[in-house]
Amino acid sequence: MTDTSEYKQRVADITRRSNSVMSFAAAAQFDEHGLIKDSNARVQKMMEAARKDETFADVPDAVLSQICSAWGESIADYSRTFGRAPRAEVLANAHQLLENVLVQTVGNGKPRMGGIEKSMLESVGMSSDAMSSQDGIMHQAIFMAMILPTSLGAATSDACTFIPVPRDQSKIYEIINVAGTTFGDYTTGDKLDMQSVGEYAQFRRRYIVEASADGNTKTFAFAVKNHEGQDVPIRKGRSNIYISRRKSPQDNGEGTLLHTFVNKSGATVTATCTVNYNTGALQLNFSENLDAGTELAVEVELNVEAKPDIIPIINQEMKEYTLFPSQYAIAAEHSVQAAYDAQREFGIDLGQLQFSTLKNYLSHEQDMLRLRIMSWRCIHTDQFDIALPEDMSFDVWGTIFKGKMLQVMRDITERTKSTSTFGIYAGSDAANFLKQLPPGMFSLVANYSQAPYVHFVGTLFGNIKVFEIPAGVCAALNKVGSSFDPYDMLCYGRDENPGKAGFVSGDAVPAVPFVHPTTPGLKNRNTLWGSAINDMHPRNGEDYFTRLKLTVSKEGGIDFKSGKRIQAEQPSS
Repeated sequence: MTDTSEYKQRVADITRRSNSVMSFAAAAQFDEHGLIKDSNARVQKMMEAARKDETFADVPDAVLSQICSAWGESIADYSRTFGRAPRAEVLANAHQLLENVLVQTVGNGKPRMGGIEKSMLESVGMSSDAMSSQDGIMHQAIFMAMILPTSLGAATSDACTFIPVPRDQSKIYEIINVAGTTFGDYTTGDKLDMQSVGEYAQFRRRYIVEASADGNTKTFAFAVKNHEGQDVPIRKGRSNIYISRRKSPQDNGEGTLLHTFVNKSGATVTATCTVNYNTGALQLNFSENLDAGTELAVEVELNVEAKPDIIPIINQEMKEYTLFPSQYAIAAEHSVQAAYDAQREFGIDLGQLQFSTLKNYLSHEQDMLRLRIMSWRCIHTDQFDIALPEDMSFDVWGTIFKGKMLQVMRDITERTKSTSTFGIYAGSDAANFLKQLPPGMFSLVANYSQAPYVHFVGTLFGNIKVFEIPAGVCAALNKVGSSFDPYDMLCYGRDENPGKAGFVSGDAVPAVPFVHPTTPGLKNRNTLWGSAINDMHPRNGEDYFTRLKLTVSKEGGIDFKSGKRIQAEQPSS
């Protein structure tokens, strides 16, 4: 049996971290009267709850208040939008990332809290001097406060499973149930999952004695040993036979089973069977030859009390996959003169503006990186013509379209063998088509407004999340080789359990800000550096995605985009 302790520790760690986040960022906002209305009192209570987690032991109040406020608001926004709390693994990943910043490891391997500026920069082997200024402290608070909001706000996060990355590598685990003994329909090592239909734990067993009688035989022998590999006692009064799947009475508990039936010619046939309860054997004697083609089966119940060692065993095998974070960095610079001019003429803090620009761009680029990889690695395709036939009512057409979507999602479930939460990244035209559907089919998110970036638009058939890929993003994806047509719908599934999704994401080091000293040329420079894992699941990530291409080509049908009927193409002269 594989040692699954690492997997269990990972699950326990996710639970502990997510519970900590929910306790200070969500539960602490309420008292016995409901939401605490005074914002200062609310944040104060959240900070008190956060202090119970040793991760925040040495975090200054000014920084912790920003973390609590931003994380609490992001969880509330997410819950309002999607009608549920964020997944535990997303919260745990954010907690781990924050700890990576705040905690340093000493010689005995135990975490120790250091000064917030020092520990963050020691993780990348740099001095804290650059961050000791007021601007540096402000930058720290901002980027730590934005860890969870950025994760929850990323449109591609819903298709991901998140893993903590405490070191320069991380492992993702898969637990597989396998047969630990050879018994019933399984041999040692056979995989057992929710699509397994063989007998293993059940002791009521049915065995085929003769699949198709030859018409010249009236005596048959059966022994459990021939099927289970050993003599197994059977319970008294629980045995019966089947003649072409018609059941006989049970044995009399004294070693005899009697049964009469009428054969194909109308003659009455008597079956006399002797039962050996100790070895699990039956001798079947018929007064006439069984008709040709007759199926003969025996049903018995194995006596587990008499032979308890037949109780089958399920073992767990753990497969682990190692993933490595990749680094990223981006910088912005400005002259001292430009900074003074911006501050004097317009009241703009140019350094802060550039920092915010870098942070926002990195968040956007990570979203697009995931989308590029998902689209490029998608190997399963399907299509559906959305033109409404002229001889079909909309209700009938809607039922057919729903059936198509259910089939696409079913195929994902069958490939991945997991119960999935589903979503769609829809190209601009595909998204517009979905938004035209009636409320019974598609529900727009409250207060929806069109946006020029990838964004959540609503739910299809009540439970399929839909995110729109604007036309400009579709065109840009095509330019970089990740084909995405405006009529494409990249459908995905994701299990609620950690590790079961097509895409794996996790931050090793967040976007750490560095404020460089002013150069002799009077230039100021800000750099954001970090590392993260963003890749398809190494086992079967592709199987969680299907590209459904919508077409509008049915002759005589109504084009949803133009509202006109589709004309047959005229042959060229």
